[in-house]
Amino acid sequence: VPVSKYHVHDLSRQFLLILIPFIFNRVIYSFSLKLFFPIFSPFNPLNPIIFITPCQKAMNNRSARDNSIQSIRINSDATTFTDKKQARIELRALRDAFYLKTVKPNENTESIPQNTVLKRVTAYCTAEKINLKHLSSFLRNNPMFQQSVIYFGECLYTSVAIERGSVDVFFFDYGVTVFWGVSENVETKILKIIKISEYNSYDTSKIEVENFQYGIIDTQSMFCNDVIYLNTEDYFHKMIISNAIAQSVKLDYFENLTDKTIESVKDLPEEVENWGRVGRNRKEILKMVGRLHKLRIDLNLVTNILDEPEVLWHFPRYSELYESLRRCLEIKARADILNLRCDVIHGVLEILSENINTRNSENLEKMMVGLIFVSIVVGIFQILVLLLKK
Repeated sequence: VPVSKYHVHDLSRQFLLILIPFIFNRVIYSFSLKLFFPIFSPFNPLNPIIFITPCQKAMNNRSARDNSIQSIRINSDATTFTDKKQARIELRALRDAFYLKTVKPNENTESIPQNTVLKRVTAYCTAEKINLKHLSSFLRNNPMFQQSVIYFGECLYTSVAIERGSVDVFFFDYGVTVFWGVSENVETKILKIIKISEYNSYDTSKIEVENFQYGIIDTQSMFCNDVIYLNTEDYFHKMIISNAIAQSVKLDYFENLTDKTIESVKDLPEEVENWGRVGRNRKEILKMVGRLHKLRIDLNLVTNILDEPEVLWHFPRYSELYESLRRCLEIKARADILNLRCDVIHGVLEILSENINTRNSENLEKMMVGLIFVSIVVGIFQILVLLLKK
C-alpha cells in the first residue's frame, strides 16, 4: 500500500509523542540529582568527605616514624634498608625482664649475671616459601651440616659445624631462617646455599631481619632488652623460641607491604576532595584491590604465622614458652592492626571503584540522551521538510 506524506506526518507525530515524555523525564531526573544531591552534599553516597578517617591520620603518622638505616650483608656487597622496627625495639628496651617458662626452670632471681656471654640470634625473611624436603635432602649431602630433622612439615632443624663446635639453624616453610650463635659470614654463606630451595626469593631490598642475642644462665629463663637468657642449650627450646621470632619477622615483611600500599592509596581521597574525581582508571584500582587481597590471603590463609605451631600440639608442655615470647613480641596485636589497616584500605578502594562505576554510568546516560536528542532533531527536520513540501 503506498504511504502518503500525511501518513508519514502521523507516524512522526506519534514518534514524538512517545519520545518527548521519555526525554523530559530523563532530563528532570538528571537535574533533580544535581539539585538535591550535589557532589559535596553530606547525603551523597559519593561524598569524598567520608574518606577522611582517623585511621588515615594514624597511617600517615606511622609512615613518618623515625627511620634509621641498618646494614646487612646478604650478597658480596652491603645493602641498606629502612628499619621500621626501631620504635618497637626501643619500647621493648623500656620494659622489665620478661620471664620465659622453660620445661624445668631453676629458682627465680631478680639479678642477671653480668659476665654472661652473649651470642647472636638473627632471623631473615628471604622468600615466600622454602621447600623443606628438598632442602633437607640437599643438606644431608653437604658435610657442613651435621644433621637435618623436619618437624611436622613446618620447621627444619640442622646443626652446622664450625671451628669451635656446632651451632643451631632453623628453617621455616614460610621463608624464614633463624640462626643461633652463627657469625655473619656463615649466615651469608648459608643464605646463599638455601636459595636453590626457595620459592619466589625476595630482592635484597625486601629482605627483613630481626636481631637478638642470647646467653646461658643458671637461673630462670627470661627475655629482657632483646636478650634471651636460657638455662639450657637444648635445641628444642631454641626451636620453640624460633617459631615466635620467625612469625615476628614475617609480620615485618607484611607490614612493609602494607606501608607501600598505603603510600599508593593515601593521596586518592585528597584527589576526590579537591577535584571531585579520581585520576585513576578502573584497571589501576582493580590492581590495587588484587594486591591487597593477595596480602590478606598470604597473611591469614597461606602462611601459618598467626597459628600455633603444630609441634605444640604434640608437645604441649612447651606452650607457655612459646606464648610468653609471642606476647612479648606483640605478634597477635600487630596482626590485628595489620588486618584493620587492610580493612581501611579496602574500604577506600571499594568506594573509589563505585565512584568510577557511577561515573561510567553517567557517561552512558549522557550518550543515550545525546542519541535521543539527535533522533528528535532528525524527526523535526523531516516534519519541517514535509510541511514545506505541502
